Amino acid sequence: MEQIRIAIVGSGDMGGVYAEATARHVTGARLTAIHGGRRAAGLAAEYGADHVGAFEELLARRDVDALVIATPHVQHRAQVVAAARAGKHVLIEKPMALDTAECDAMIAAATAAGVDLSVILTMRFDTNFRAAKARLDSGDIGRPLMLRISGLTAGYDMGHKTWIGERENGGALLDWGSHGFDILRFVAGADPIRLSAELADFGAAPVGEPSAMVQLAYANGVMAQLWMSYELPPPGLDSPFRLWIVGERGMLQVNRFGQALLGHDESWDVISDDALPDWSLERRHDPVRVVAPARQIQDWVDALREGRPSAAPADAGRWAVMQVEAAYRSWRTGETVRLPLAPFEAPGTSAAPGTSPGVV
Repeated sequence: MEQIRIAIVGSGDMGGVYAEATARHVTGARLTAIHGGRRAAGLAAEYGADHVGAFEELLARRDVDALVIATPHVQHRAQVVAAARAGKHVLIEKPMALDTAECDAMIAAATAAGVDLSVILTMRFDTNFRAAKARLDSGDIGRPLMLRISGLTAGYDMGHKTWIGERENGGALLDWGSHGFDILRFVAGADPIRLSAELADFGAAPVGEPSAMVQLAYANGVMAQLWMSYELPPPGLDSPFRLWIVGERGMLQVNRFGQALLGHDESWDVISDDALPDWSLERRHDPVRVVAPARQIQDWVDALREGRPSAAPADAGRWAVMQVEAAYRSWRTGETVRLPLAPFEAPGTSAAPGTSPGVV
């Protein structure tokens, strides 16, 4: 393919970011259409794309090779399956789906149609996280031993995503944990094999189970913790997204916005210093918050043109969802859960939205 012709599905906060990234920061691609949501017509006009009112009409267009889908979680499975059957490649917003059964159905549809299915996991492309991963891969701190990731805020800071509070969309851990669990597995360099979790709702955030503590063990011996909460009182604690990596000979600590630090020989060295976002700007107009999505879309476009897998394939998105599902199972049963999960139902089928025993 000389140029990938892309349509954006969804015109909310992240749909706008992906439109901005595709139209102005990605080479080898062209934004041809935008569908879905009350802002779609305005975004299409701003970026010189067509506004398409019906999803079926979008899938029938010959000038659309691929879709970037940024819609509420409950819609992902049906939209991806329909897109695959129409021969369109798909980059789907995290979380990939509500549960692993839905992920399996989406992967099966893409495989049968011979199209690519990748998942938006932008932390893999974040400036500071990439710098830390490069130092880890180069052996600067030896092999990883222990990991900890946290997302801690004073109150719910995603008020623009009001639909997250609807139970059919799965709750806070599915939304934020898709990032956290993916980065832990990515950095550990192995699949998790055991997980135990405690989830809670202390009544301070308008989403399901806004606090979670999860302990994980990986096949290569790495231990990890995930701590997420939208229920801290002001002034809050730490960062909305921070990762610690303890290695044999040193440590790394990474803040999504701010600095990445290398700890060795009794000192901390700055290895990356990302600019702080301007929270007064709409997300798509803040270069700091657009850079990671633009990098991911560029990687995906390059992968399609080169006929290779992307850096965030569907299997990675499935693993992230599986760990969320396992956390709910552990919390409900009070037991440590072994991974990978035995499915609740046969691959290629799924419970009705909002009824999955694994997530909601």
